[in-house]
Amino acid sequence: MTTQSIDFLSQLNPSQRRPNAQNNMTKTPPPPNRPDRFELSVRFVCGAILGIVIAISAGLLWEAQSLAGVLIGGLIFALIFGFLTARYGDKFWKFLADLFHSGWW
Repeated sequence: MTTQSIDFLSQLNPSQRRPNAQNNMTKTPPPPNRPDRFELSVRFVCGAILGIVIAISAGLLWEAQSLAGVLIGGLIFALIFGFLTARYGDKFWKFLADLFHSGWW
C-alpha cells in the first residue's frame, strides 16, 4: 500500500470503513453448555440401565406373577429413567442420591 491509500483510509469515518472482525464483535453471552450426542447417549444408556435394574428388583421384591410384566415394566422404567438422565444429567442423579439417602424406603 502506498501512503496515499493509507491517508485515504484514515480520512473515512467509521461507518464508511469496511467491517472487520473487531467491528463486528457483539457482547452476547456465550451459549449454555449443551451436551453433545455422545454425552446424551451415555446419559440415556446409564439411566436406562438403572431403570431396568429398578424394575427387575421391584419384580423380584414383590414376586411378580409373570415375566412379561417385569419386562414391560423394565422397558417403561428404562425409557423414563433414560429420558430423565439425558435431560437433567447430574441434577437427576443428585435427586436420586438425596432420595435414597433420606431414608424414604
